[in-house]
Amino acid sequence: MDTATLTSRAPLTQAAASGHWVRVAAVYGAPCLVVMAALFVAGIDYGRFLHDHRHLWTGTIHDRHAHYVTAVNLALDLRGGDPRAFLHDFDGARVWPPLHGLLVASVLTVTGLDYRLGVLPNVLAYGATVLLGFLIARRAVTRGGNLAGFVAALFILTNPAFRAFATDYMLESLGACLTLLALYLYVVTVQGTSSTNGRWLGLALTALFLTKYNYWSLVIFALVAAELTTRPRIYWQMFADVFATLDTRSWLNAQLRQPLNYVLVAVLAVLTLVMTTGGTSLQIAGLSISLHTQHNLIHIAYAIVWLRIFLWWRRERGDVLPRLDERARPLLAWHVIPVTVWFLLPKRLSYFLWYLSPANTGEVPHYSLKQSLGFYIPCLTDDYGGGVVLTCLTVALTVLAFLSFKRLRPGGRVLLCFLIIALVLTLHHPNRKSRYVHSWVAVGWVTAGIGLARLVNGRATRRWAWGRPWLTAATLGGLSAVCLPQLAEAARAPEGGVQPRLPSSLELTDRYLPALADARRPTVLATLPMKFLCQWAYLECYGRARPLETDIRGYEAKPEGDADAFTRWLETTSCDTLVFIDVPPGSAFYEHVPICEPYDRLRDLLDGQTRFRIAARYYLPEYGCTVSIWKP
Repeated sequence: MDTATLTSRAPLTQAAASGHWVRVAAVYGAPCLVVMAALFVAGIDYGRFLHDHRHLWTGTIHDRHAHYVTAVNLALDLRGGDPRAFLHDFDGARVWPPLHGLLVASVLTVTGLDYRLGVLPNVLAYGATVLLGFLIARRAVTRGGNLAGFVAALFILTNPAFRAFATDYMLESLGACLTLLALYLYVVTVQGTSSTNGRWLGLALTALFLTKYNYWSLVIFALVAAELTTRPRIYWQMFADVFATLDTRSWLNAQLRQPLNYVLVAVLAVLTLVMTTGGTSLQIAGLSISLHTQHNLIHIAYAIVWLRIFLWWRRERGDVLPRLDERARPLLAWHVIPVTVWFLLPKRLSYFLWYLSPANTGEVPHYSLKQSLGFYIPCLTDDYGGGVVLTCLTVALTVLAFLSFKRLRPGGRVLLCFLIIALVLTLHHPNRKSRYVHSWVAVGWVTAGIGLARLVNGRATRRWAWGRPWLTAATLGGLSAVCLPQLAEAARAPEGGVQPRLPSSLELTDRYLPALADARRPTVLATLPMKFLCQWAYLECYGRARPLETDIRGYEAKPEGDADAFTRWLETTSCDTLVFIDVPPGSAFYEHVPICEPYDRLRDLLDGQTRFRIAARYYLPEYGCTVSIWKP
């Protein structure tokens, strides 16, 4: 080979090498930039949280108290090496599954009980959400992937509400992270061929299920909708084949010969009776059986159905498994089976059904669609949208992504299905909170990034393809100029994060905790249902599992029965120090909800008894509250 040939090929080789490293930087360097930006912003917001950490606890009956007390109890069980107590506290996580509590407890077990450190799992979840927003947007488009990813990451990174929930004990930060993780792994699974992808998708869905049931249900509905709309003929043929091979008469005859079916019918009949009449009591062989709740009956019915399916699966799995898609088999093993086993635990299924049903009404049980729109539009514009202009821009770009859904890469349709389903179900659910948009609004930002990437790299710029990189840079720079100034402000959300302008409820617990140092059987009562606040403050203060009574058995929302229940408690209690927190209407910590009415009657009941006398009383004039210490 002559020298001229070598010389002519040298520039081509160098150009190819240069292009290779540019592609490597684009593929790997962009996510690294996103990670560094997320860690930087998370670190700044965590520092701000440490400065005003006491003002995280601004409500006496907020859900964050229940989430944190679960984690504290689990951490104390682990630190004390008490497996029995751990299983008891684990079993108590029914309305809210235990994953978040376990993650926080793992930190507290190592670091000690300190709520300032317990928020670290949510801080990391916020950073992971930023990265996942970038990755899923980039993977869903054919051109301009990094632009779509940077736009999605920019919206999530700078949003004040996402930053606020990152330093909170609410489930929103972890829920949004796992939602995006499940959607991302679905896209990866659809685009790939490895069964390992299905395994990771199954684990992500299981983790999301064990975080919060409604977040999981939205993703499941979206996955099913995406599959049915992407490959309708395949699923239609699958169902047709099943029904074509089913011998209906033989199947019905087999069901009539199955004894478990008759037990199931009997249980369902009793369940229907309890649901329609409110329950009853049965006398059998001299024993009184109370049937006033649905939990156990639902659990028994499910256990029978599960046993029937298990027996069928053990008999037929050799014939069924080969028919499943190779990527669906690990999904069955790592998600479907764990979820069905979870429901075998006592009362799990009944709480799951209640939590997702309209029975979970919140404070105001009846809303119209117009009222829901009037509530959630300001939430999207003010709390999560960054203002009306930026929200309108996001909506326009999202609409553009919907119009170009046929040009998305395989699996990208799931984002659009998820957004529609989440929006419709949120608007129609009777329980309304600003934070209910937290888990799905990030997908809206992802689709906005997709829409912008389609606009910059679509037909409108085909004639000027050489200018697309410059247009990309200008577009991203303009959005950054609009969004980045939000980082200079403190994180904020109406229902999450630190609220420096509101008084800290720790001002109440600080008054009485020193008086409980030597108490062996302390009791804390209040005119508000604040038992979770009192429990975690007591446990964290003394660093070990010590009994603290916060409830009076039989005390209900019936005035005629409350006095008797209080009298029975006085006659049987071994309490040696009683704390009473009086939060009257109009005071700084008062919250008017229907469940507060019976607690307010404790004030008169306590004043009328003679078993305890006042040992100390602290009046907090700046908050309008009184904390009194009573001794036998």
